[in-house]
Amino acid sequence: MTAAQVRITTEALCRTADAHPTKFRQPGEARPGDHRNDGLMTPDDAASPQPSGALQPMPAQPGALTQDAAPSPVSAHSVRPVTGAVPTAPPKVPWVAVVVYTVLAMALAWAVTLPLWLGDGLADPAFGWTTPLMMYTPTVAALIVTFFIVKPKHKARYLGLTPFKPVWRSIILILAWPVIFGIVSVLAALLTAAFGLAELGYSTEALEPLAEQAGIPVDMLVLLQFVTIPLVVVQATIFAFGEELGWRGFLVPALAPLGFWKMSLISGVIWGVWHAPLILLGYNFGRTDALGVLMMIGFTFFVGVLLNWSRMWCRNVYVAAVGHGALNSVITIGIIFLVFDNETPDGFLQTAIGLPGWIVMAVLIALMAVTGFFGRRLPQPLVTEPRKVSVKFGQAQGVTPEWAQQAEQQRAAQRADTGEIPRQG
Repeated sequence: MTAAQVRITTEALCRTADAHPTKFRQPGEARPGDHRNDGLMTPDDAASPQPSGALQPMPAQPGALTQDAAPSPVSAHSVRPVTGAVPTAPPKVPWVAVVVYTVLAMALAWAVTLPLWLGDGLADPAFGWTTPLMMYTPTVAALIVTFFIVKPKHKARYLGLTPFKPVWRSIILILAWPVIFGIVSVLAALLTAAFGLAELGYSTEALEPLAEQAGIPVDMLVLLQFVTIPLVVVQATIFAFGEELGWRGFLVPALAPLGFWKMSLISGVIWGVWHAPLILLGYNFGRTDALGVLMMIGFTFFVGVLLNWSRMWCRNVYVAAVGHGALNSVITIGIIFLVFDNETPDGFLQTAIGLPGWIVMAVLIALMAVTGFFGRRLPQPLVTEPRKVSVKFGQAQGVTPEWAQQAEQQRAAQRADTGEIPRQG
């Protein structure tokens, strides 16, 4: 063979090696792509590219997974430092943001309702504008902690404003909310009658104060309540959204790492205490002491479980806002089917926001729990802004976290399934 033929043959081999590098892999050399996005590439690997067409074996690296070396069990000393794709740590509750949010929301609520405390309470003319304004204090608090404390990259997604998906699941639940809470109200009225706390019958006495405030006959108010339910729900949702961007937009996802039930308990307590400026004036339960606030906490817990589930089930805050608006619109419908001995019904014993409503919602929640809506059917996880950390393995003074070991083992198993490395044992 002449020198020219040798040169042509060598060039052909180099071109073939560039097109099919795996065919010329030397013993101990890693496949191209073996380290791609698997978190095992070292700085030396990234900083020392091989010349095109070079057929040189790569130096053995401790812990590298190659065709010729089966993976060893993951431990604190068998994995190299991570510099490529960094594993995502389990989400943690941003407690500083949660505390600041809670303090801000409650302080703003007290500040807004201060005219009622300095005036005539619930009878003060300022009640008409202080209550809607108070409903937007959670939004203000949520925006402050989101923009200045948490500072996520995608703020709208973090608060559940985007995307509106899954679309059909959200639409169906939005349409179902008025029916759900209407049924809760009626069943609570039937339960009140079953307890002997009221008699079944058509009565408008409980609605007379509302009719007088609206300036229309009470029968007209009853008719309007049924005919205008869709419009009333829309109007109520506008104000309810001010609360929900805080409760379900920020607080529920922030507490989600605790688990659904702990998250619902803590958020329910915070939501209930936030109502204290109005409850202590006699709103809802007619009590001006701490017991009235405890009653409100009970109500917000049961309602909160349903609204929290909708936030996690539909992945957006709009469904919860409509649910809150529907609750405010139809929860009193049941009392028109009851006749009370007293002039006004007892908020705790005879209405859907009290004990009868709690029992009905508890039964509904239990049925949902049994059928898996709070467990296996709940989309997991609800992590709107995962916390990424820089982790180094193999440090003598440290131990590899369990979550990192599991992530590394899953990557090794996936690569073994694709045939990139031989499976052990």
